[in-house]
Amino acid sequence: MKNIIFFYFIMFPCLWVNYGHAAENISITEQTQLSFAQLEIPVSGSETITIDPGTGSYSGTGTVQIGVPTAGSYKIKRSGNGPSTSCTIDIQNINSGDAALTINNFTGVYDTTTIASFPRSELPKPSGGQGTTLYLGATAQYTSSVPTGTLTPSFDIVVTLQ
Repeated sequence: MKNIIFFYFIMFPCLWVNYGHAAENISITEQTQLSFAQLEIPVSGSETITIDPGTGSYSGTGTVQIGVPTAGSYKIKRSGNGPSTSCTIDIQNINSGDAALTINNFTGVYDTTTIASFPRSELPKPSGGQGTTLYLGATAQYTSSVPTGTLTPSFDIVVTLQ
């Protein structure tokens, strides 16, 4: 029996937008790492684990050995003044860390809005001060070819103000 450990995710950027008016800046802080825990590598074929960002529950054909798969949470804060009234959030530059692992079907909950797929536009712009929380879930599909050990996939959360 082989094992694989997913200590998810390295999350990158913060984008700011300046449309020729006073700049509004966006910062993103990871509060909880999106994690698929330690999963058993299948003897043959492939397995999946899907994390629901709304409930924090997970489902799929994969076998969790150690830990609990968890949704990620990210605090998005806006600073500065500007004319924006809404935002678009997207997940880009997804890198699974190995060809035998696919990370896709990102879903989210932004404040109280459920996001079934990305990009998602017409969202309220992030608040200043305490910020607005984005919860993320995704699906991991992995085959018997995935290497034993730790993989560190990465992705970007991109926020564009409109």
